[in-house]
Order: sequence, then structure tokens, then C-alpha cells
Amino acid sequence: MASWLWVIIVTGVLILLVLVVWAAMKGREKQQERKQREAERLRLEAERTLAGAEQAEESAQQAAERSRAERTEAERLRREAEARQSRAEELSEISEDESQRAREQRTAAEKTARQAQSVDPRAADPSEDFDVEEVLRSEEEPEADRLSEVLSDDVPDKRTGGSAT
Repeated sequence: MASWLWVIIVTGVLILLVLVVWAAMKGREKQQERKQREAERLRLEAERTLAGAEQAEESAQQAAERSRAERTEAERLRREAEARQSRAEELSEISEDESQRAREQRTAAEKTARQAQSVDPRAADPSEDFDVEEVLRSEEEPEADRLSEVLSDDVPDKRTGGSAT
């Protein structure tokens, strides 16, 4: 075969070889671009997932803080309620003691009023609607009068120079 034909064949093979190499390089570049785009997409997805996880973690921490604050407040309210309950029980006991004392005083006052009735028939009749304060007020006035009478009986009258009779 002629040498010009060999030159054309070699040139064609070289051109074909260059085309194959060029196509392979272009294919590799496209594949690399696809991989870069995929890597970028995965990085963005990972960033979004990380941001979501961070936000969820922050939300969980805030919820935990609120929970601790609520527990602390509930404990404070529980202690306050216990203190109030204790104070209410103390006040109830005091009230019962004072009520008992008042009943005893009323009974004693009624007994004294009955004794006064038996000693002095003019004294008011102790009845069911007995008013202790009224009796005590009325007893204070005659008692002062009686004291002045007793004192005047025992002390000689200076004007007359003798006894007060």
C-alpha cells in the first residue's frame, strides 16, 4: 500500500485516538461535576438536618429548663401549701381552745348570775339569751356603788366628826 495511505490511516487513528481521549476527559469532567453537585446537595441537606437537630436540641433544653422551673415552682407551692395547712391547723386549734375557754367563761358567768339572782332578787333573770357583757357592765356599776357604801360606812365623816350613819 502506498505510503500516503499509511499516513492517512495513521492520521485518522491519531485523530480517532485524540477524539476518544477528549471524549473520555469530557465524560470524566461531567462525572466529576455530577459528583460535586451531589456532594453539594448532600452538604446542604446535612447542614439543614444539623440546623434542625440544633434547633430541636435547643428546644429540648428550653423545655428541660421550663420543666425544672415548673418543678421548682411546684415544690415551692407545695411547701407554701404545707405551711398554710400547718398554720390553718394551728389557728383551728387556737380557735377551738378559745371557743372552749369562752364556753367555760359563759358557764361561769351564768353560774355567777344565778348566784347573784339568788342573793339579790332584783338582779336580772339569767335566761337563754343571756348577755355576759351586759351583766358585767351592770355588775360593775352596782359594785362601785357598793364599794362607796362600804367605804362610807367604815370611814368616819369628817364633816360631822363621827360615823356616817
